[in-house]
Amino acid sequence: MGQAVTVGSILSLGVPKGWTAVPSEVVLNGTTGSVCLNQPTKSGAINPDRSLGCSIEIYFGSRLPGAENSEYAPNQGEGWYHGTDVAQCPFVPQEGKLVPMKMADGFDKGLKPVGAHQAAWNRWTASCAGHTFHPQAWFLPKSKVLIFDYIGHSQTASVLASAKFAADGVALPTYVSGHLVSVSGSKVLIQPFHTYTTGAAGKAYAKAHGIAYPFPNDYYDADQGAKRTIVVDSSTKCVGNVELGKDAGGAAMSCSAFLAGAAKHKGMPMAFWVLPGSSTAQTAIEIFRP
Repeated sequence: MGQAVTVGSILSLGVPKGWTAVPSEVVLNGTTGSVCLNQPTKSGAINPDRSLGCSIEIYFGSRLPGAENSEYAPNQGEGWYHGTDVAQCPFVPQEGKLVPMKMADGFDKGLKPVGAHQAAWNRWTASCAGHTFHPQAWFLPKSKVLIFDYIGHSQTASVLASAKFAADGVALPTYVSGHLVSVSGSKVLIQPFHTYTTGAAGKAYAKAHGIAYPFPNDYYDADQGAKRTIVVDSSTKCVGNVELGKDAGGAAMSCSAFLAGAAKHKGMPMAFWVLPGSSTAQTAIEIFRP
């Protein structure tokens, strides 16, 4: 295993050597989001993992998608497939003629370990273009974590075995979001903010501060506390988004390019996972704001 990646402030997972870990642009102040683990692939090759999403995809918080983008529940037929229309076979070019997947009836179920915890496990069967594959899911309702392996990878077992949970006393990084003030070498100065969304807390904040409500785009980033310096070094994983030349949804990039690009976008919203008592980021992320 290579470096670990944090899933919310809930657990950490080891990342197989050579794989990339791309945390989502986390919403709701680090309490909801996802992490995408991808194995390396040859340029231009058909990649069934990417066609379906990720090699291993981990969701956490209040947004845990299940069948046809409904809320996930264990023991559902096609509970692994989030789409609402006919799916293109992941083993053929995605822009080519439609080759639909065939979903087999039924599924396997049981309890499987994720670290020292037990997860509700399901495995389904799908086939297309001469390939049969077995999507799997591990659901941890108390932790609010949902893990998918859509194709089936030999490394998945070791990834799951590596899980370490904050609930068991393991110190994990915490989420810090802020608007960029400046970049100086490896040091990033930010103005921390808290994101309010539509709801009771957001409405109360808007009323107390004379801000229009409902919020435009359904969120408001409110400055919170003093400016803070975050260090981005060789141990940090960096994820860019639209302002840094990546697609919406984010993509891994070198931290030197991340810092150079960020320096040109004062005020850019950013997020960091930082261990308690440290100023060095485990992960640095450009937050996409429409």
